[in-house]
Amino acid sequence: MTKRILTLSISFLLFSGIVYGQKLEFGLGIGASTYWGDLNAPDFSTNLQNSGLAVELTGRAVYTKYLGMRVNLAFGTVNGTDERSNNLWQRERNLSFSSYILELAAMGEFYFFQYDEESFFIPYLTAGLSVFAFDPVTRFQGAEVRLQPLGTEGQGLNGYPGKYSLVNASIPFGAGGKIKISDKINVSFDVILRRTFTDYIDDVSSNYVNFNEFISNGRPLSAQLGNRMHEFRGTQELVNLPTGAQRGGENVKDYFFTSMVGIHFAVGDGFRKKKGYKSDCPKF
Repeated sequence: MTKRILTLSISFLLFSGIVYGQKLEFGLGIGASTYWGDLNAPDFSTNLQNSGLAVELTGRAVYTKYLGMRVNLAFGTVNGTDERSNNLWQRERNLSFSSYILELAAMGEFYFFQYDEESFFIPYLTAGLSVFAFDPVTRFQGAEVRLQPLGTEGQGLNGYPGKYSLVNASIPFGAGGKIKISDKINVSFDVILRRTFTDYIDDVSSNYVNFNEFISNGRPLSAQLGNRMHEFRGTQELVNLPTGAQRGGENVKDYFFTSMVGIHFAVGDGFRKKKGYKSDCPKF
């Protein structure tokens, strides 16, 4: 599905650029992807540690001096842990995760100072839609364990919802700028936030399930990783919280954002001027 969407998106950019004679750009970027959700610490600077390396491929079609469209294929990693918080209740909750994020996005761009051949610096606003895949894991007894199959909040048990999807959608929005290096090359930088439609990038959303429910259904590992307070307290015995005790904040979805620097290469001659346009064709 993702491959098909990517092919259609790139085909649309190429078709639009060829038919309307507009400016096409292709490029790549590198930067950081950062998680924002239930495992955040209270202060902003600490949460910048929820970041990992990110890379992206970009195709862009500029239709007018004010409007363009871009298609991104991005890959990054994010993480979060209660250990970094200065709240005692968070450190005692003692949950942590890391995940990759593979995203395909289509976004419009608005160049509020115009995008033309003479511009050296071009700031822009951007927004659109994306689909992304993720897969939260945690460390347990020296090994990496996938969390979604465990249903740490009861997913899959009788009377509970099914396991959440590892493919979801988001609304990306942000701002950036482009610096022209030459007629064919420019460098960009932007920060783009994603408002997702899932609260499970970190595998934390709603309530605890009493460990007896997990154990009676043959899921002892779910019991151990759904409630890790005993590890913080330094005991072997699981903490016996009642089903329904708050584990996360399900009313607020997870976010992630990227901070990227990219290099882009222009294809074609750019905008055709309506007045004073001179053809390169020979005259007889």
